[in-house]
Amino acid sequence: LVMLVYWLYTSMFIGSMGAVKAHHVEALALTQLGNLTSPTLFNNATIVDTKAFSPLDLQPAFQIFNVFMVMWTVGLINAISFTTMAGAFCRWYWSRGEEKLRETFPLCRAYGRVMQYHFGTMAVGSFILATISLLRFIMMYLEKRTRAAQRNNKCVKTLFKVVHCMLFLFDRCLKYLARQAYIMVAMYGYNFCKASIMAVMLITSNVLQVAAVNAINRYVMLLGKLVVVVSCCIGGYLWITYSPDFQGENELFALLPVLAVVGIFGLSVASYVFNIYNVGVETILLCFCQDCMIHENLGDSSTKLFHSGMQEKIKSITQSDQFQKKESPVEEVELTEPLTKGAAQ
Repeated sequence: LVMLVYWLYTSMFIGSMGAVKAHHVEALALTQLGNLTSPTLFNNATIVDTKAFSPLDLQPAFQIFNVFMVMWTVGLINAISFTTMAGAFCRWYWSRGEEKLRETFPLCRAYGRVMQYHFGTMAVGSFILATISLLRFIMMYLEKRTRAAQRNNKCVKTLFKVVHCMLFLFDRCLKYLARQAYIMVAMYGYNFCKASIMAVMLITSNVLQVAAVNAINRYVMLLGKLVVVVSCCIGGYLWITYSPDFQGENELFALLPVLAVVGIFGLSVASYVFNIYNVGVETILLCFCQDCMIHENLGDSSTKLFHSGMQEKIKSITQSDQFQKKESPVEEVELTEPLTKGAAQ
């Protein structure tokens, strides 16, 4: 909201850039500006000097630069907040079972590390995302200016649709990759390019786990948001209906607009809260994949998430169940043989 207000203010300020220059206007036309059909508007018999505003020629370039800087700033703020939360979750994961690695104020310390060591990485990542978004806006502007040509040429129209689709998919993939790269930055302190490569390697080596966790995470988030919005609407309806503050003269004529506002506020708050939950799920998932890769290279099956031999116990239980299933037919044969021999005697 703050950046939106800033963008509106700077856009109006840039729009007022220019110079006041003298113009020649007919004297009689000044008295008949309301009548656009008057012939005096097009009669140059009597001319007087007046002043008018002439905009600067570089206004479009300044407006584009302003939009790009606002998108870059918003992306930088989101990157810093995301990496700060990811750093706190990474610290919690890797400090399991080790008291020396635990921190008293993980968010404050993670924010300090981001601002001290990783600010440039956040700026590079947000710059790339802002550039892709700016290209999408430029393509939308070009498509709007060439609609007349698109009506006459189906090839141009199809070309614009294909470019829009490619830029949209590339933007979505790059945003997801940037989130995973920020987690690797918070985990190991890599630069943006190296963190992106490491994130891609982890995701590709654990495709099924990442896909399953993301699907479950989206379902849980959607269900949580739905529960919050419905609960807020039901609570607001009961409050407005049965509260003495809204009875008599203060009774509302329409409940639907009020409930809509309550639902919008509930959805916004739930989105912010579940976004933090989403950051935690993505960070712990990537930490777990990295942990499994480290212990597989060391030849050990214990991880930070399942420490103190938990994985060995799970493995022994599953193997014992499989062994019992395989050995159960043999045991039945051994027990039935003496019975059949006794019956025959």
